[in-house]
Amino acid sequence: SLLLLSILDDKGLERVRFSDQDMFRATGYQDRSKDPLVVQSRRTGRIAVGQVRIVGKQPLIFVVHPLVDGQLLYAGYSLKRLWERLNRMRIGEHGRMLLIDGQGHPLPGLAEGFPAVGWRGLEPLAGDSGWIEKTPTPGGNMTGAYVSAPSLGLHALSLQPSREAFAAPEKFALKAASLLI
Repeated sequence: SLLLLSILDDKGLERVRFSDQDMFRATGYQDRSKDPLVVQSRRTGRIAVGQVRIVGKQPLIFVVHPLVDGQLLYAGYSLKRLWERLNRMRIGEHGRMLLIDGQGHPLPGLAEGFPAVGWRGLEPLAGDSGWIEKTPTPGGNMTGAYVSAPSLGLHALSLQPSREAFAAPEKFALKAASLLI
């Protein structure tokens, strides 16, 4: 849900703000000219999407969208309901779904305590999709499969105990069909 919506002038100063006062209690309009998303959007002339961060107890994502007259739209969206839904989901009986940032770390507020505390994150992921082995979790090592979400700079990672995981090798359908013929 939308928690913050601001119109910034051509200098990056708020001129209009619509916000949830429990989350954003700022008095007066904000100078957002040095905000990295504002700088990026102004430089590229494109939408800039930030990393998920926890504000209060809510996961938020900020987006800056250039407007035709040099102004910018600055918006903060809560991912709380999405996080709640993802935290309730299981892959198989014990597996979990994680969203991984560009540095290979789980996004905050999602699948807390999963993988194991002290997990250093993933090595840079090769390609748009793939799989990993032996990821430590409270329930033991798990096998994972990942896929890229390039517009957000994230990967979705599904982790399952190896005994529950099913990964069809390349050309699986062809091999299965040849066995039946």
